[in-house]
Amino acid sequence: MLCDFCQSLEKGLLPTQPYLMPLPETDRRPTERRPTEPNPNEGLPPFVKTWRQMYAIIVGVLLLLIVLFYAFMINFQ
Repeated sequence: MLCDFCQSLEKGLLPTQPYLMPLPETDRRPTERRPTEPNPNEGLPPFVKTWRQMYAIIVGVLLLLIVLFYAFMINFQ
């Protein structure tokens, strides 16, 4: 004995529930609307203006560390 849901799946029928489907944007209330564009610079420190600058700083610091560790290795060999 299978439940109604399982029987409908065996027949190839998928249940539809229109009340679970999202409403079109025009039918939403203003408080329910999704934000149109998130702030692309959210989460950055105050001294950096864009994510490209942040990545450049990170790559620069990593390159500086590589050079410093190489210099220490050569100096204390």
